[in-house]
Amino acid sequence: AAFAALEELLRSSTDERVQRAAADAMARSDQPRAQTAIRALVERQDVAERVRLAALSALAAKDLAPDYWRSLYGRLESDELRKAAISAVARSTTAEAQQFLLSIARNPQESQAVRSHAVSRIRGTAPIPELYQLFQNTDSRAVRLSIVNGIIARKEPEATDRLIDIAKTS
Repeated sequence: AAFAALEELLRSSTDERVQRAAADAMARSDQPRAQTAIRALVERQDVAERVRLAALSALAAKDLAPDYWRSLYGRLESDELRKAAISAVARSTTAEAQQFLLSIARNPQESQAVRSHAVSRIRGTAPIPELYQLFQNTDSRAVRLSIVNGIIARKEPEATDRLIDIAKTS
């Protein structure tokens, strides 16, 4: 009965505070039904962005498959929602998640803010050759700066070599 009442509030309430409270309550549950309701809330475009961001953050704490995040990412319409999804994907340490974030960073159709955020989430773990290749191929100053800052923080000898290459050629 409690789930049904909370689901009804998520679906029908137009009060942002009520929706956030219902979403918070559902997000704390490990029940599949609650997770489904939270996913539905995140995907609704008629819900305030702040409510969707809160629900997305709650979903990020759950261990969801990278496929879910990839499919959701394509349906998100604002940079803030996309950055929240990127942060959620970055919690996964799989190679698949890393490749997904690299593909976002490479995509010139994405905004600079989203691309920079993707780089900032993987620059400490992505292979240095891939970061360097991304640096060479991007036209965004913000993305390039994010990559350089990531390489600077790396301890591998290859990082130093790439920084020297960047200093000589850029």
